[in-house]
Amino acid sequence: MCAQKIWSDEEAVHDFLLHSNIGHLTTIDPQGWPHTVPMDYVWHDRAVFFHSGPGAKMDHLRQNPKVSFSVTENLGLVTSDITADNNPCQDVHLGRSVMVRGLAREISDPSEKTKILNILIAKYDPKAVRLGENLPGSAAAAAHPGFAACRVVKIEVAEMSARRLLLLDKPEMFRAALAEFFKNRGLIHGSAQDLKTYILLRSVTSDADK
Repeated sequence: MCAQKIWSDEEAVHDFLLHSNIGHLTTIDPQGWPHTVPMDYVWHDRAVFFHSGPGAKMDHLRQNPKVSFSVTENLGLVTSDITADNNPCQDVHLGRSVMVRGLAREISDPSEKTKILNILIAKYDPKAVRLGENLPGSAAAAAHPGFAACRVVKIEVAEMSARRLLLLDKPEMFRAALAEFFKNRGLIHGSAQDLKTYILLRSVTSDADK
C-alpha cells in the first residue's frame, strides 16, 4: 500500500468507525463464495457489533466465523477538468476506509445482548425507548417482542487496516487550491460532501492529524 494512503492515527480511525453509519459485512457461503451485505453497526470496546434476523449471513457465520467488515467514506471526485491535465485516467475519488478481519460470534447472554441493542438504538434512533426501561433488568428486555428472533453478533478484531486518499503527496499549494474549489462548489450547490472534502483537505496535513 502506498505510504501516503496508510492511515495510522488510531484515535482518528476509532473516531471514524464510531461515527460512520454503514459498513459492509463479508461472509463465506457453503460453496466458498464471498457474500457481502450492507449493515448498520456500532463500534464499541474495539469491536464491531451488529444485529440481524435469521437468514443467509447467520447461516454462513455458524459454518465459518471468519469475516471481514469494511467502512468507507466517499469524498470529492478530483477530475481532469479540475486539475487541467486532460487525462481522465487520473480521475480519483478522495476518501477514507477501514477494513477489519476477525471472528464473528453470536451473543447469547441476555444482559450483553440488551446492552448492545440499546447502544444500536441510541445511535440510530435516539428518541426510541430503550429495552428494559419500563421494567428493570434484562428479563424485561428478553420479554420484548422480537428479542429472541433478533441476533446480535460481535466481530472480534484479528486484523485492521485503514487507508485514506487526501493527496498528502501533492504540494501544499495544489491541495489548498483544490480545497478552495470544493468549498466554493459546496457553497454553490449545498453539497455537504464537497464541504467535508474542503475541511479535510485543509485540516489534514500529515498522518498525525485527524
